[in-house]
Amino acid sequence: MDFSVQDFRIDRDVFYALRSSVAVGLVFLAVGFPMFWMLAAGFFLVLLFLRAPFTRRDRIMFRDSKDGLDWSVPSLCIDADMFSRDDMAYHPCVIPLETGGWRMYHRGGRAEDRVVSAVSNDGAAFTPEPGVRVRGSGKHSRARFPYLVVRRGRYWLYYSSSYDGLNYDIHAAVSRDGTDFEPRGAVLFHGDSFDSVSASASWILPVKGGFRMYYNGYDGSRYVIATAFSKDGLRWRKEGPCLEPGGPNDLRSAANPCVVRSQGRWRMYYAGDNVVGVNLDNCLRGRSRQVILSAVSSDGLRWKKEPGIRVGTDRHYATDGVLSPFVLRTPEGWRMYYTAYWGSFLLKPFVLLAYGVKHLLNK
Repeated sequence: MDFSVQDFRIDRDVFYALRSSVAVGLVFLAVGFPMFWMLAAGFFLVLLFLRAPFTRRDRIMFRDSKDGLDWSVPSLCIDADMFSRDDMAYHPCVIPLETGGWRMYHRGGRAEDRVVSAVSNDGAAFTPEPGVRVRGSGKHSRARFPYLVVRRGRYWLYYSSSYDGLNYDIHAAVSRDGTDFEPRGAVLFHGDSFDSVSASASWILPVKGGFRMYYNGYDGSRYVIATAFSKDGLRWRKEGPCLEPGGPNDLRSAANPCVVRSQGRWRMYYAGDNVVGVNLDNCLRGRSRQVILSAVSSDGLRWKKEPGIRVGTDRHYATDGVLSPFVLRTPEGWRMYYTAYWGSFLLKPFVLLAYGVKHLLNK
């Protein structure tokens, strides 16, 4: 079949339409493309100024007190902002250094749990140290909730480890310098009625004849604080729950024990919660906000809860709860390091929606 040149001739109207389309496209590229990047750069600068994270963050805060009951306004200790590789910094454990200053062990990382450390000259501003103190290994891929005991020139780090993020046991590791630790395996396993699902978050004190451990026991429906006794710090005998939920601010959960000696008696700080777990309905109704409470005891085994809330939520860093108190004595009184849970972040509405959907699917 033969074709003539006329068969390929473009209609004049079509030509002008194509030329107009190309012109509009060039104008869009010349004007719209730079405007898009200018808006994107402006948005980034706003985030840089606000340092607002995209996703949820856990931060470590501190407060001071003269009497251990009324605490000062919060101060930021370790932040996890939009540029941080560790979006979950919590459960602090702070010890003084022989050379002066302080070292904090805490949970770091994102999906992978690990124990990291930071140092400070004044106990307020901490600088992260390189490396990882303890990480999960083998079956137990998660490591969190550190607590350090210095004994006979060695550093014993107790921490909670899990293979699935739910069933935790308490492990130990030892070090000569406080930075390089050798894992020694599990020293206390979950499995009793009150800790059938998890045993975690240990706090260890020297007592007559050995050591007493306070820890979280979780049976799948509520957290209790239980105790165990050991002569050598490695072989532990469980003593059972010593503090159970049931008060106005710890209806469903009593966890994260911190025990100190004060005025001839023992005082325990712990995290109380009226709801175990987070879902959309609970968050919107303000029912899942953990607070830090206290109880007193003359023997360290029988506890009486004190009225009131020691540390509650705030409007920015701890909008959804506070937990994991670590209290130590200072020349002026007491200092409490603790975790500020979630706080403000850009994707919070979507995260709450995801929790709500997950909650509905699990019903």
